[in-house]
Amino acid sequence: MPRLVGSDGGGRCRLRDGVTAGQRGGPAMSLTRRTVLTAAAAAAAAPVIAPAGTAQGAAHAAAPAPAPVAVAGQRLMSGMHARHRFDLRAEPVDLFGRELRLTQSRVHQQVAFDPVTGLAYVTQIISDGRQLADESTPVPGAERDRRGDLCISEVAPDGTVRAAMYL
Repeated sequence: MPRLVGSDGGGRCRLRDGVTAGQRGGPAMSLTRRTVLTAAAAAAAAPVIAPAGTAQGAAHAAAPAPAPVAVAGQRLMSGMHARHRFDLRAEPVDLFGRELRLTQSRVHQQVAFDPVTGLAYVTQIISDGRQLADESTPVPGAERDRRGDLCISEVAPDGTVRAAMYL
């Protein structure tokens, strides 16, 4: 099986034998900031599966067996402990106690929580007409959308926006 070794400079993945995925008949994967961030988020969200017979941490040893979940007529085993799930039928909970004023006027895209620090990280598309420090003029929203420019805001548990990072 060919291995991915890098990009051909045009945003296409280059395989070990020098051809791109698109030349081999498969879809060409674009290596933009958005696809890299999406892949990283998917990898972080994927459950870690240990092979049978390997040592597991004490926290995993006490967890009950996964409960079967029916999805489109199939029975799947959910590896997520019940205390980490949430019920979509339950009443909504205001996590920060108030509405947050984020740094961008564009729609909120995603939120992730750091269980160690208690901080939340909110992702938005950068607003139309915003000029960042390394840009000579304001950039139109269509260009930001095309490039996948994002703003990640760090939010404290009390709802205070502590910092913003632009990607």
